[in-house]
Amino acid sequence: MVARLSKIDWLEHGLKTLAAVGAGGLKAEAMAKTLRVSRGSFYWHFKDIGEFRAALLDLWQERATRRVIEDIDRIADRSGQLLELLNRAFYTSTKLESAVRAWATQDEDVAEKVASVDRIRVEFLVNMLAREGVSAASARPRSVFLYLAYLGTISLGNETDLTLSPAELEAMAALVLN
Repeated sequence: MVARLSKIDWLEHGLKTLAAVGAGGLKAEAMAKTLRVSRGSFYWHFKDIGEFRAALLDLWQERATRRVIEDIDRIADRSGQLLELLNRAFYTSTKLESAVRAWATQDEDVAEKVASVDRIRVEFLVNMLAREGVSAASARPRSVFLYLAYLGTISLGNETDLTLSPAELEAMAALVLN
């Protein structure tokens, strides 16, 4: 017997499903089967698949944007903030981010959420660079450039030999800040 699933259990499973098989796998019956529960468990927490998908996107945005920003802001060494952000961006799995972006090509609501996340992330970078003394005229283009490099990493996935060593990434962070 499986313990009662919570709303967050369903959302966690949804994020794993999205990363593994894409948005096509976000179906109540298929996910319930994988979790070995009835569809009723799903509908106990969500009125329909649309509500589930909206909550899933909100959770993705929370974790991939707001929590990351809060974590980075907690780093006391301001000069280490950019390096930590770059490490997270370039050395963590890109499967979920890639899946969300693929989904955005098929769904206007998802595309709007992704565009919102992109704006928040770039503005965070702009503000970070400005705090480090980068001029306003340079902070935005440098931030956009870094973000486009991150998006390129997502499109390549983690299965590439086009990576930077930690020392090379540190040199790139210094270059952006100077």
